[in-house]
Amino acid sequence: MIRLNIFILMALILLAGCIPQIKEAALTPAPKIRVLLDSITKKDSIIFNNVYALKAEEADYEFGKNNRRIYIEPLEPGYRIYNENRIFKFTVNDGVIFKSKDDEGFFTFHGKRYKGDILISLIANKDLQIINRIDLEKYLESVVPAEMPSHKTGYYEALKSQAICARTYAVKKMDERRDRSFDVYDDHRDQVYGGLKAQTTLASNAVKETRGDVMMFDNKLADVFYHSTSGGILESAENVWPNYNQPYLKSRQDAIGQSFADENSPYFRWSDTLSINELDVIFNHQFNKSYLNQIVQDTTELIFEVHILKRTSSGRVAEMQVSFGDTTINLQGYEIRNFFAKPQRRSLPSTLFTIKSISDSLLVINGGGFGHGVGMSQYGALNMSEKGFKYYDILVNKYFIGTYLKKVY
Repeated sequence: MIRLNIFILMALILLAGCIPQIKEAALTPAPKIRVLLDSITKKDSIIFNNVYALKAEEADYEFGKNNRRIYIEPLEPGYRIYNENRIFKFTVNDGVIFKSKDDEGFFTFHGKRYKGDILISLIANKDLQIINRIDLEKYLESVVPAEMPSHKTGYYEALKSQAICARTYAVKKMDERRDRSFDVYDDHRDQVYGGLKAQTTLASNAVKETRGDVMMFDNKLADVFYHSTSGGILESAENVWPNYNQPYLKSRQDAIGQSFADENSPYFRWSDTLSINELDVIFNHQFNKSYLNQIVQDTTELIFEVHILKRTSSGRVAEMQVSFGDTTINLQGYEIRNFFAKPQRRSLPSTLFTIKSISDSLLVINGGGFGHGVGMSQYGALNMSEKGFKYYDILVNKYFIGTYLKKVY
């Protein structure tokens, strides 16, 4: 019996050695995206954590071995790049690339750390652009946690939804802006890109698990938008951007069963008050007119009036008329939110509001939501995720109905 068991064991070992080893297929490389970090008009600097090689038509030099900080300075015309040991001068048409010598390299610009290449170019002898060229998936690992909370495991499906939204948006911009010097801004003009410090394990895993996945409609990349809080009702895209009239971006209630999807958001409902003094400051700042600080020539009645002239299908204010003293203005779209900006607040959270006076000198604005209201509500997605919704349900069955997912690499 002992000999038989040994024989069988040896046979199994020999057979195991004959099993073919299957190699995993190599992943298709992700495209590289060009992110505009800043346009500088005066001397600035970049710090390398290791060796970066400067590549230009007439220059090939390594920075970062000893002195890790370099300076970049616009000139008339052109620009120069230098440190204590070396100086390079470039003309308007000269482009410069800095590439790390290994995968561990990163650089620091304006206090944030970034992976990838640095592209520097002077546009029309005016804007000296600092651009980060990076693998799209690595870019997304710094976008997703900057755009959505990523500190709770219950948010994981929402983070995957955000990753797919951000990837779809980025790929579309890369196609639309392929003839420009960069693909996306690093802030709210496109998507907030927080660099290495913004990354979290949960968000990075969400990006990796959805690698290459985008949203499609009618065999094309979908138009993807998202915002913080809908306030209970989504906006139609064409009410914000006339060129985006898509069937999956229409106004409808944003709900889960009998509850609003983003009712847990701190901006689901909000209120603001404006005194006559604050309104006068607003008028003085935006139109250089102050009625309260004028020298009084005679007794007169100073009237401030607001008229809502038009609302969209979602109830958001589309057009508003404001009269103060002898000045009357009409406001539309983002102008409405920006008009009510205060020093401690950039603008009104949204245009989903009502407004009324409660005295001769005080206005009250009661509103809901944060942002334009088109596409995916991020707080709605977070709530759905905690309730057990999967990312594909959040995207194609809730916020972008009629779209579908496709892996493009």
